[in-house]
Amino acid sequence: MDINGFSTGSLYQLMSPSSKMAIELVKKASRDCIEINTQFKKRIFLIHKRKLNLRKFKFITMHAPNDFIYDNNKKTDTLLKKIEKLHKIIGFHFIVFHPDRIKNFDIFKKYTFPKAIENLDNRSPQWAEVENLKSILNNHNFKLVLDITHCFLIDKSNKNFNRLYNNFKNKIAYIHLGGFNLKEKEHRPLFLTKQKKILEMAVKVKKFPIIIESVVYNKKQLSAEIDYIKNNLYA
Repeated sequence: MDINGFSTGSLYQLMSPSSKMAIELVKKASRDCIEINTQFKKRIFLIHKRKLNLRKFKFITMHAPNDFIYDNNKKTDTLLKKIEKLHKIIGFHFIVFHPDRIKNFDIFKKYTFPKAIENLDNRSPQWAEVENLKSILNNHNFKLVLDITHCFLIDKSNKNFNRLYNNFKNKIAYIHLGGFNLKEKEHRPLFLTKQKKILEMAVKVKKFPIIIESVVYNKKQLSAEIDYIKNNLYA
């Protein structure tokens, strides 16, 4: 399945990922997929104020805020109601959360938006393990966003990726993909990092929609990155 596109977070060094300009630049690079990055809570409220033109995308996701702990309280309920309202306007295919930010998974039961968690990297290694992820995926209505870059940071021999893929291949919603500069500790374009191990993993899951998280230095790198990935995955 040749369906791929960018997270608006790829542009965070150039502009706000919640801006209309970020969405237009992602659209120029690929009309297949887009992930709206709302890593900070304030971006949810900014998006509510903007009329976003997302109709031509085939696959639309959102990255939920990370500067927030989701628990059974009024603040969480207010935020999740905002997300639910936004979903009813846009119609997200999935909204992805970092599992280490969730204290209570039961609070999501009353919301209809499609939910996912992603495997994390060496900053939260417990959420790279099969058993911890299984406890959520088997007992709550969440799918998995398989983050290949996070797998690479956990284990450069692909063992972590293979364990997650073999255990959760039927629960995968879509893929996160990008290069990583180990010195900068930052997502960077694969056409610059040339990390073959990451591409090897991506080839195995190319049947799923792919959201590219590579952070670019300039606008032209969007097209260079998506061309490089397509040539390596689908050629």
